[in-house]
Amino acid sequence: MLDLVGAGDSRFSRATPLGIQRHIEAVRAAVAALELRELAVVGHDSGGMIARHALAGDPRLRAMALINTEQPQGLSWRFRQFLLLAKLPGFMNMLAWVATRPGLRRNRFLLGDCFEDRSLLGGEFEELFLAPLQRDLERRWATGAILESFDPRYVRELAALHARVTAPVQLVWGAGDPFFPVAWAREMVDTFADARLHVVAGAKLFAHEERPAEVAEAILPTLLGTR
Repeated sequence: MLDLVGAGDSRFSRATPLGIQRHIEAVRAAVAALELRELAVVGHDSGGMIARHALAGDPRLRAMALINTEQPQGLSWRFRQFLLLAKLPGFMNMLAWVATRPGLRRNRFLLGDCFEDRSLLGGEFEELFLAPLQRDLERRWATGAILESFDPRYVRELAALHARVTAPVQLVWGAGDPFFPVAWAREMVDTFADARLHVVAGAKLFAHEERPAEVAEAILPTLLGTR
């Protein structure tokens, strides 16, 4: 599964240009290195955008599932706001500090709007995604670098990319996501040759964390070619 969280990889050095294009190239390189004859891909958040840029028009792509990801209509005000905050000096240091403080990270202008159930910002999510930002400086730098360098042109190009995706696509959306509005997701269905939308009630940006069984049930028929 491709996810923007993967940008925080401590193997990157600060001298290495890091951005969306680098991730697109990495996906293509991985597919080539594995010598895959066919593949099904799941992408969440900007990982879903990266997957479309990397694989649209690739005859090996047999299915795609996209969960709360960028839309051809552009960037919502909440997403634009987050990207603007990321450009402020010291933002990633502040976010890393806030991420390990439950009362602060639940603020809707920080991480609170990622989940309908804000208690899910703790537990495994904190252990696997938030705590590493605090203890790993290179991971923190890498995450900040991709946010600071985010180029909206990759969003503007999505409609043209969708026209090149002939494989079945399953869209899954948290109904309350303020970053990628579900209304835009409904409009996005017809931009693909073969796409369906499943809306997850009581979930926001991380629908697969809030309702994992429902999301799995929604995407597996497409990924397995049984729908």
